[in-house]
Amino acid sequence: MSTPSWIPSIIKERQSLSPYTTMKIGGIARFFSVVHTVEDLLECIRFSQQQSLPLFVIGKGSNLIVGDGCIDAVFVVNRIGGVLLKDDRVKVGAGVNASYLSQKISKMGYGGLEFFSGIPGTVGGCVVMNAGAQQKEVKDILLEVETIDPFGNFCHYSRDDLKFGYRTSPFKGKKEVIVSLTFKVYEDQMAEEKRVSILKKRLDTQPYTVPTAGCMFKNPIGASAGQLIDRCGLKGLQIGGVKVSSKHANFFENNHNATAQNVLDLIERVRYEVKIKTGIDLELEVIPCFTTCTPTLQHPTVS
Repeated sequence: MSTPSWIPSIIKERQSLSPYTTMKIGGIARFFSVVHTVEDLLECIRFSQQQSLPLFVIGKGSNLIVGDGCIDAVFVVNRIGGVLLKDDRVKVGAGVNASYLSQKISKMGYGGLEFFSGIPGTVGGCVVMNAGAQQKEVKDILLEVETIDPFGNFCHYSRDDLKFGYRTSPFKGKKEVIVSLTFKVYEDQMAEEKRVSILKKRLDTQPYTVPTAGCMFKNPIGASAGQLIDRCGLKGLQIGGVKVSSKHANFFENNHNATAQNVLDLIERVRYEVKIKTGIDLELEVIPCFTTCTPTLQHPTVS
């Protein structure tokens, strides 16, 4: 692995990724940058192209299980900001915290974004995952998206150009990087009260005081992943430093120096037992990246 003769000043070498994921898990990035401007993002894109290395963009690092060990890639934390409200539209930089945006807009007397409250991600990440809560998803409020492709070209999409699904979007796995997006909002003097109520419910029912990646599995049609895991008696189940939360079974908690492999092993154990006991295949909501999600070699006997 040769060292480039020139590295942009905004890029660091050999950076631990665990501080940049909500589960506090992740190996060492060969190259790493936190970008606050489009110009810095473009420089990182050019560098990754010159070095023929994959570019991986992180928002707040939720919904991710980043592999252990040394990762030969350019990791970029997107912190591009900016919030501009005009009439019934709000244009936002992709690196803006979704929960912060919800609070800011609702306090200004506008509704539509209350369900973002308490979501541990950036608005760019929320678009990629088509995040949702309270029977509402990003696709329901999205108007426009601006991206940059791997060659530094700007691309613009309207909502009608895009096809979304449950916890997925056209940007999931795509090499374009979201720079900004526009949401529709509406005047609502009760928006802040609604937002606070949603946040309180999250804090009461989900483990916010310990590192997690967010919901581990998608909800199967007509069922709740957390309730299925709970009914199978798996709350508190632990492998290495990670365990199934006793507060909400669809969250895995890093309670003692967990590794990505610990998480993958626990994922497979939970999926196996839920399948055996209920016949339902749980599908991952989190994204394992730069690691291999494979079944453990030997499953425990299910009594």
